[in-house]
Amino acid sequence: MFLLLYCFIGFLLTVFGYPSRVPIQSFTTPEDREHGVVTTLNFTVHRINGNSQALFTLSHRNKALRHAAGDTWGVMKKICSELEDGFMIMLAGESSRTREAFLSVANSLEVPLVNWDIMPSAPSENTVSNFEVSVRPSNAELIADLIILKGWKNFIYLQDSQKSGAANLEGIYRFLRKKTNESVTSELIQLPKEVDDFPEFLRLFNVQRFSQKAPNRIILDTENSYRQQQLLSAVRSSQFNQINYHYVVANFDFQPYDVEMFQSGNINITGFQIINRELREFALLKSAIDQSKHVDRSEKIIDLETRLAFVHDAVIIAQKALENALKKNDSLFHQNFRHGELYNRGLPGIYCHPGTDKNNPQRQFTTFEHGKTISKSLHGIKLSSSDSTLTGIIEFDRNGLRKNFYVSVIDLVSNSKSAFNKREIFSWRQGEGFITNQTVAQHTRKPNSQSNARKKVKIVTVLVEPFVMIKRDCEISNATECQGNERFEGFCIDLLKLLSDRIEDFNYEIFLSAGNKYGAKQPDGSWDGLIGYLLRGDADVSVASLTINQDRERVVDFSKPYMTTGISIMIKKPDKQEFSVFSFMQPLSSEIWMYIIFAYVGKMLLHFF
Repeated sequence: MFLLLYCFIGFLLTVFGYPSRVPIQSFTTPEDREHGVVTTLNFTVHRINGNSQALFTLSHRNKALRHAAGDTWGVMKKICSELEDGFMIMLAGESSRTREAFLSVANSLEVPLVNWDIMPSAPSENTVSNFEVSVRPSNAELIADLIILKGWKNFIYLQDSQKSGAANLEGIYRFLRKKTNESVTSELIQLPKEVDDFPEFLRLFNVQRFSQKAPNRIILDTENSYRQQQLLSAVRSSQFNQINYHYVVANFDFQPYDVEMFQSGNINITGFQIINRELREFALLKSAIDQSKHVDRSEKIIDLETRLAFVHDAVIIAQKALENALKKNDSLFHQNFRHGELYNRGLPGIYCHPGTDKNNPQRQFTTFEHGKTISKSLHGIKLSSSDSTLTGIIEFDRNGLRKNFYVSVIDLVSNSKSAFNKREIFSWRQGEGFITNQTVAQHTRKPNSQSNARKKVKIVTVLVEPFVMIKRDCEISNATECQGNERFEGFCIDLLKLLSDRIEDFNYEIFLSAGNKYGAKQPDGSWDGLIGYLLRGDADVSVASLTINQDRERVVDFSKPYMTTGISIMIKKPDKQEFSVFSFMQPLSSEIWMYIIFAYVGKMLLHFF
């Protein structure tokens, strides 16, 4: 009997020990709604609450920091006002101006903070663990490893915020000192505030360095994705020679669209990607953003901003931290929820200033009673893509910085002998560096061992009459005159001979595409046929009757079409004829007209007689 009673009490504690709803609070700006942040928050909360196996649901509230977005004191007042209603974790994407307000409240009241925007600065060795974790990882170690991998001795750091830029530059040097004894110099330059000034800024930047023959390694560190896209657009449209430039996009917003645009631009650029775009969760979130009526549609959304992936993962982190804390102590929040309100140390809400609580004048200043427990759970969290995270492995060190995460590094290097870039994809892991056995090279050109003066131009083509044909006498003969270029004839062959006569030292070798294929994109992203030969570097030029389409134009450069053919229906133009009163009879012959008259008369006679 006692055993049954004990089991029944244990069952009740298991069922009713967990709260049904746990409140969390997010803080955004009006611009965040237009950029999809609020939609992402609501989407992720809805996905979590839709899980029937969840121990509890999230009660999510969002507060828009309208006029106080740049006012530290105003932000603190808004946070304190929301705390009076009670929440256990706050999520925010602070700007550099308001971060101090969130940190002040988090540390003084011991309220856990999940920050999706700004990485916390690396604290000193004697700093105790705070209550903040940052979903956006630091890129300082990654950039330092890239500098070491490339063997750069100097670089230029272009940044939006002088304060954060200097802090990140200091972090880069901290890792450089740990990993190499080489001396590396740098120059810190601030970007213009207005995006319309980017083209002129780059022009003047090039003028100042025009006389320098040394390569310029430029790290681009912008505040948001919009400014980055505008800066990259200015780089692509710049009219000066950028062969000695190598750009590095410092944040993690180097999207597939950017890779595609720079693939054939002959501009050296390296970018970082942290989102796993193959996940179903990514497709669902992107669909929700595209369909949201609150997101600004003035510009076409090419891809999901990395910032939204951090927002998505911030909600998952908050939910998992609360869940892990409850799994360790299922009665942790047993005394905190009464009548739909959150109680802290026996009194409703959490107050920054106890004197403002008119209903409980005896209230003393107290911190959040479970703040340290939840913060410890946040710092000890371990998540991966199997937990629906979009940015891979999520773990935090004692200072709230992410660790053990993976990044894909896309390296596009120009080639003066080709209209496309060499592309390599490196895998990098925090704490380990570049993983060499996971490097993927795409469209790598073969080294040129011949001198430029006597180099033979390799020309690939296909057999299509009348452009390229094999001479009739050479189809069954292997005579000397049927070897090499001499076995071909046709319009394209005549064009090449004319170019050879007009251009000095223009030596070429013609060969046929395997399978006589023009070139189609394969499922793995590679190309076959003529386009494949060009991308792999097996051919320098293709001269053929080749259709220009959008996919091909993205990877190779086309010359101006020299001939356009098509299917036409042609009829003889009629001779000029003189018109008369009987011209209406011309469509039919005289016999036909006579038959019509006889039929008409016969029908009339039969009708009356």
